[in-house]
Amino acid sequence: MHLRGFRALALAGLAFCGCCAAFAQSNCEVTIPVVVLPDANAGAATVPGKLSIQVDGGTVSPTEIPKPRSHRVAVLLDASGSMEQHWHFAKDLASDIVRAFTPADEVAFIAFASKPEATLAATADRELLLSAVNAVMQPKSTKAGRTAMFDTLASVVQAEAHYDAVVLITDGGDNASRMTGKELKKVVAASDARIFAFLFLDRAGPTTTEEAEAPQFLGDLVEFSGGIDFLPLQWDLRTTGKPARLDDASARRITAFLQLLKNAIDNPTLVHISWPQGVQPKGKNPFKIELMDEKGKKIGNHRLAYSRRTPHCSTAQASGAAAPANPN
Repeated sequence: MHLRGFRALALAGLAFCGCCAAFAQSNCEVTIPVVVLPDANAGAATVPGKLSIQVDGGTVSPTEIPKPRSHRVAVLLDASGSMEQHWHFAKDLASDIVRAFTPADEVAFIAFASKPEATLAATADRELLLSAVNAVMQPKSTKAGRTAMFDTLASVVQAEAHYDAVVLITDGGDNASRMTGKELKKVVAASDARIFAFLFLDRAGPTTTEEAEAPQFLGDLVEFSGGIDFLPLQWDLRTTGKPARLDDASARRITAFLQLLKNAIDNPTLVHISWPQGVQPKGKNPFKIELMDEKGKKIGNHRLAYSRRTPHCSTAQASGAAAPANPN
């Protein structure tokens, strides 16, 4: 699946229906959130109509399941020196994200550089969260600046407090983590948190190897986890006025990005899949998920965001227990 084409869209997010699917006489199961990205050509949201799923060649019929009333989200803000030129907009974005979710959602906030420098445990208190964001000081650019994005992201994903989603705001550079990118992917694979990334890029081009490799690595990571990556490279500054602000087109993109992010976390299509213990879903796309619109037309795979993790049957499930392998 390729989500790159979405980045330039300035469309509102979608509302989705809840669905599930199951094989008869099965004892392994997983719930996968699926998000449909807006169609640039249609110019409007697409309402999913029919859902089709295949597991090892077997087709599954969907039935409706209830959605969680609230979610737990972690917002990570890169406060390293390399973010200085983007700081005004990155910090405002963090505040906008905090405001975007439903009042029932609990949100944690972590600002980081070479290590987490400001943390606030998950809370529904928006004023407290906004105060925590506003308290983070603007970083100063320095050649000796250190960023441990991999380590910070891994610590959040592995935290005892389970997060349904992690929203990362960064320029993608990492030069201080003990963990490698390969190791981070294994950590994400072992969890059920979806990663959403707002990646700030310098229009003049990357200045380090880490920044050059960041778009592809983070793009692969969020796609693998079932998240979405957004590129604020498309956000343009007005040349006059203080403080500097975004032009109207860029402001509309932010509104569209935030709406899609909110719907992707709070209101995805929930696909519940069950399969016999002897079937082994595997590969880069263990479950082939297809969606049709209301007119019966297939929604392109490049517009579907869902987890690509290979699920595993637990011992409890293999013995017939009903607990899902992935509770998200």
